[in-house]
Amino acid sequence: MRFERKSFRECAQLIRDSYNPSANENLPYVGLEHIGQQTLRLNAIGSSSETISNKLRFRSGDILFGKLRPYFRKVVMPKFDGVCSTDIFVIRAKEGTDQKFLYYWLASEDFITYATAGSEGTKMPRAKWEFLERLEKEIPTLPEQRRIGEILGAIDDKIELNIQMNKTLEEMAAAIFKSWFIDFEPFKDAEFVESDLGLIPKRWEVLPLPRVMEINPHVIVDKEITMPYVAMADLPMGGSRVSDWRKRRFKGSGSRFENGDVLLARITPCLENGKTAYIDFLKSCETGWGSTEFIVLRARPFVSSIWVYSIARSDDFRAFAIQSMTGTSGRQRVQASSFNHYEVAVPPPEVLAQFQKKIQTFFITIKANDDESYTLAQSRDTLLPKLLSGEIRLMD
Repeated sequence: MRFERKSFRECAQLIRDSYNPSANENLPYVGLEHIGQQTLRLNAIGSSSETISNKLRFRSGDILFGKLRPYFRKVVMPKFDGVCSTDIFVIRAKEGTDQKFLYYWLASEDFITYATAGSEGTKMPRAKWEFLERLEKEIPTLPEQRRIGEILGAIDDKIELNIQMNKTLEEMAAAIFKSWFIDFEPFKDAEFVESDLGLIPKRWEVLPLPRVMEINPHVIVDKEITMPYVAMADLPMGGSRVSDWRKRRFKGSGSRFENGDVLLARITPCLENGKTAYIDFLKSCETGWGSTEFIVLRARPFVSSIWVYSIARSDDFRAFAIQSMTGTSGRQRVQASSFNHYEVAVPPPEVLAQFQKKIQTFFITIKANDDESYTLAQSRDTLLPKLLSGEIRLMD
């Protein structure tokens, strides 16, 4: 493999196409909050009509590089046109450089380390374009660049396929929950009776939320032990699974949870953004802990844990939680006691068992897809520096 030493300036150009948001125009919007840390993928997409200050335009295939705290490795290459935060560099390859190769160079550990070293600011360090331009690297020929991009891109394409499959399964689960427990479609032929929630099938019972789930259940954990920790950033805006976690020593303060529990962000804007997760990654009998801004929901023995998660994801529940928020602007949060006033229609045990059996297969597949994607991402990140440096030849 032949290499030529080039500067980053010779390979990449910074796109400065300014955009002034309009309430009448709705374009896909990418902020730093929408880009996963270390994952090389988008967690969500916003709307330009909900933004105020000037943004930057990007084209499909442009590279978006989060310049604020570059060590978070917030790098993506969207397959759509849109606008993004000014805390993001919009980058496009120059002639002679392959766009995908450039993307993976930007996502490499060496580039992230270099960008971090040249950042300015103490509390909010930002990468400097003028510093990045000076970076030099041995670059392979254009055909080799394309082949490297294709190999790494194929791995990311498979990860994206798994993500889309999981999204479809989540949507199917939500649709079934709504059909069964909101619209009562499978029970149309049953006898209905009046209740505080309106007409419900006979033998169903209206109960306040604390009767069907424990809210912030009491879990005793010794201080100073190390166990899985989930930060607010790890909760998905959509989807059921925690995107990342790490081991951290428990200091005595924070939410505690077990497999089958549901984590609900209670503070603005995380609650409005939909940050909710179903816990299924812990080992048997293991306890996890996380942010004090989580509310933990645990199914009582007579109901299904997936049913509890489905309630937490439902539009009515989320609207109630958002309307119950109190506090000063920018620091509003919902109190656990607010849910004492939220009521749900609880079906007979056999209905819940049928729902659990039907939806559980979706969640098993979602977990399997996520596990495969995690392994693929590890393989990509292992291959990436070796392919860029020529340590691994493509024929190998």
